[in-house]
Amino acid sequence: TKWRKSLTFFLRGAALLCAILALASLHRTHKEQRLAVVFLIDTSESVPPVQRETAVKQINAAIAKLGPTDQFGIIGFASETSVLTGIRQKQNQPLESLSTGLLETLAEQAIRRDGTDILAALKHAIALLPNGYHRRIVLLSDGVHNAGGTRLEDYLPLLSASDVEISTLPLDPV
Repeated sequence: TKWRKSLTFFLRGAALLCAILALASLHRTHKEQRLAVVFLIDTSESVPPVQRETAVKQINAAIAKLGPTDQFGIIGFASETSVLTGIRQKQNQPLESLSTGLLETLAEQAIRRDGTDILAALKHAIALLPNGYHRRIVLLSDGVHNAGGTRLEDYLPLLSASDVEISTLPLDPV
């Protein structure tokens, strides 16, 4: 009869459509956009205090714009690196505004300031960033890489393969 032919045609078409969708391996790709940011601030002697103060203001402004589930951390670096603020979630532990005085005190206690090793700071930041987040590093530096003995250009392929977005904000050197 005519209705059986129509029903058979419909069921075969539905089975073929299900097989095509199964082979296409469809899955949900939407995920929450959570951000993890590490701010790298150059505390070497080549960056004047006025520039460090400007960098601190930029960091505080950026932290204020983060979402409640975003995470952030701050690393100071010169010849060595030091974690000034470990990775923390903004909603759980809001940061008291980072001040230039606090930055100077922490940096002077923790690291030598007679050179700049940007590569070591980038490696430290990548290791600090958690998985499962959109990972970003914001580098605030004068760009003078004069410590560590390795050229920064040699590590660009490694840095680009790390799945971390790296942004730079230049600071004027002395």
